[in-house]
Amino acid sequence: SSLLFYYSPMGTNRNCAPWEVIFNEKMYGWGVGFGAKASADREYDVLSVSVPTGQTAESVELFTIAFDEGESLYLTLKWDDTQVRVPISGE
Repeated sequence: SSLLFYYSPMGTNRNCAPWEVIFNEKMYGWGVGFGAKASADREYDVLSVSVPTGQTAESVELFTIAFDEGESLYLTLKWDDTQVRVPISGE
């Protein structure tokens, strides 16, 4: 399966709008083609979650995907000064 993520095109600041995080069951080639279109077929989407963006405590140079535990478990995506946290539940 694949993890695809998109952020809302509203506004010019990626920290101002929620991101749509999409879990897709199909594997795709790496990156975006010359036509500037992501290699994704929405018919294979299995879950889509809208999550608010947040600011990182410090700048993150490499795009990072991690699982973070606290009161709950989160799939966290971080890059530059932006992070999104997707809550994960066993329910």
